[in-house]
Amino acid sequence: MLPYIRQSDAPPVIKKIACLLCVYALLLAVGVFYSLLFLPDLESRDLLRGAMRAGGVLLFSWGLLTLDKKFWFLATGLIGFWLFIAVSALFVSGYFVRNYDDLFSFALLIAKILVPLYLLAHTFYLLLSKQTRDIYFKSLSD
Repeated sequence: MLPYIRQSDAPPVIKKIACLLCVYALLLAVGVFYSLLFLPDLESRDLLRGAMRAGGVLLFSWGLLTLDKKFWFLATGLIGFWLFIAVSALFVSGYFVRNYDDLFSFALLIAKILVPLYLLAHTFYLLLSKQTRDIYFKSLSD
């Protein structure tokens, strides 16, 4: 996907959004493989759901590079929903209140929660920025 992003004629902000989405999809894929290797009691539907989510994020990345308004609406809506769910789950579950005695559990917290949350929030911010909206809706202002 990265060579496709480099060769795209999309503006730099759209390429940055596509790169952030690719990194997020990579994190999802790593999470699926980690679950497959280290969680033997995991159900197959969870693996399938994670793989489909990673594929969907890559599809959004590709669609945003084509500068299609439908993909902007879909990506903004779903990323906003995922961001809302992630932040709500953090507050409801009390994930940060737990004691982290060793460095590995703290690193796992950063890898599983904070990095994806940052990627979603930054992507959502860029999707809603005036520069991006002007790119996707330039025909409405003419």
